Amino acid sequence: MITGYATPKGTTAYMARHDPVAFSTIGPDGLHVSQAGFGCYRVSAGVQTHADALTQALQNGINLIDTSTNYADGDSERLVGAVLQQMLDKGSLSRDQVVIVSKVGYLQGENLTLSRERTAAGRPYPDLVEYGPDL
Repeated sequence: MITGYATPKGTTAYMARHDPVAFSTIGPDGLHVSQAGFGCYRVSAGVQTHADALTQALQNGINLIDTSTNYADGDSERLVGAVLQQMLDKGSLSRDQVVIVSKVGYLQGENLTLSRERTAAGRPYPDLVEYGPDL
């Protein structure tokens, strides 16, 4: 499992390697993020062209990734994790250089099933708030 988070030092180093790319500074910590990001709405783990596209983006100055647990029933986040792990293992990227934005809101599909199984086993997600029977 990949641990860590983006840091000002890491994103500054990433920005320096990709000088022609436009970056903005965000947040109270001053993270540097590419003005263009990689959106994961229709990408899935196991699709090589999707992995290749994300890899190419990260190699060429894109350090902002937008994903969600609901994109492709969680496969979007699995793809991001797999690509990052490969690049970390090769030493071509460090975790503190990449900003990942992941959205949640409601559970569906595999994530809803897993949540129900955990609740039935007495191990519910601690920060999950049930709004309705399927929300």
